[in-house]
Parts: sequence; structure tokens; C-alpha cells
Amino acid sequence: MFYTISSASLSLLRPGERGEVLPSRTTDGVIHSQLIQLGVIPGKPLVVLGHHPEPIVRMEGKVLTIPAHLSHHVRVRILDSRIRYPPQSTASMTSDALMTA
Repeated sequence: MFYTISSASLSLLRPGERGEVLPSRTTDGVIHSQLIQLGVIPGKPLVVLGHHPEPIVRMEGKVLTIPAHLSHHVRVRILDSRIRYPPQSTASMTSDALMTA
């Protein structure tokens, strides 16, 4: 039996996966405000660049590190889960590679 996962918490996505931010289910106004201040807004596309140790994503040309306590509240609709192998760690990627990953 096979399952297709269409959405997940940002903290569960792997480097190279692409998605679109979904509305947060949090009822905590502080967490919601912090996500908005970071630019994590429903409908925006993102690419996961890595986890070192917090999720590093590219959104609208900007590279952002999402604090771990917030990343669990970011729901992402998975658009593309094709992973490049072998996966590159973000520590070994150049700044140019981060902008085009």
C-alpha cells in the first residue's frame, strides 16, 4: 500500500523539497505574528535548503532561517519532493548555490 503526503510541517521537509506555505493552525497570536514578521505568509512558495539545526529556506529570493520553535507551526503543501542525490549540506554550498538551489 502506498501513501501520498501532500502537506507536512516545515520541520519535516528535506533539503530540495519545494512547497507552498499553508495557513497555520496555531491559535497563539504571538507565534502567528512572529511568522508574519519573518515573511512566512500563506500562499508563498519556498524551497528547503537544509536544516542546520533549524530549517533554512529560500522564499522570494531571500534565504531565511526559521527558528525551530516556529518551524513546527509552518504547514507546507508539498509541490515537488524530487531530491537531488547525493544531498548537499548547506555548509558545503556556496552563496551562489544557495540562491539557485
